[in-house]
Amino acid sequence: MCFAASRPGGNHIDFATYTRMIDRLVELEGVADIVQLSGGEPTLHPDLVRMVRYAYEQPIQAVMINTNGKRMANDEAFVAELKESGVSIYFQFDGFEKETYRIIRREPDILDEKMRALDNLAKVGLGVVLVPAIERDVNLHEVGAIVQFGLKHPA
Repeated sequence: MCFAASRPGGNHIDFATYTRMIDRLVELEGVADIVQLSGGEPTLHPDLVRMVRYAYEQPIQAVMINTNGKRMANDEAFVAELKESGVSIYFQFDGFEKETYRIIRREPDILDEKMRALDNLAKVGLGVVLVPAIERDVNLHEVGAIVQFGLKHPA
């Protein structure tokens, strides 16, 4: 699933279409290994938690959300709902330097928000896979620090 056209107030795939897509996947695969909900930013979808729950009602082994984490930084009730849904989090995390985020994401001041999101996820015991975009001349030197951080952070 890709919600690439999603943006605040934008068009979202409707739940009926989503369920038909999931049902077809199961029809073709039998037991599906994984469904990744990606973006745009899937946490902006108004039915996201419902979609995750529906997928888990099917013979699907794992459901992942690919996210920038912004909503998770600012909406603890949403984080709690995600925990209850059983979803896994595939979390965009490119490093620790402002310049890294300025170049890769055009958001030099986003690190504090990412850390808050990770802390909120850790509070509810929801595990995270850190997913950095690595560019040789931008943040390659941060890979070791990202790995060490990932090993130490409770999320």
